[in-house]
Amino acid sequence: MSKVLEPLLVLTPRPWKWLRVLLVCAFFTAGGAWILQRENDGFDRVMAWGCVVLFGLGTLLAVLQLLPTKN
Repeated sequence: MSKVLEPLLVLTPRPWKWLRVLLVCAFFTAGGAWILQRENDGFDRVMAWGCVVLFGLGTLLAVLQLLPTKN
């Protein structure tokens, strides 16, 4: 006896969630870039670069999640 395979149910979050993530990450990325433009000591620059890298990746991830997918 063979079982009939049912289609896989794919759950996707609403795009509003990813838009919020995009806005927050873009805000912190811009804030880190703004800190880098100012005259700061070494520790501030390291923290600013960490902020730009971390939240820049979050911004990229949010943009990728908002792109339409093929079915």
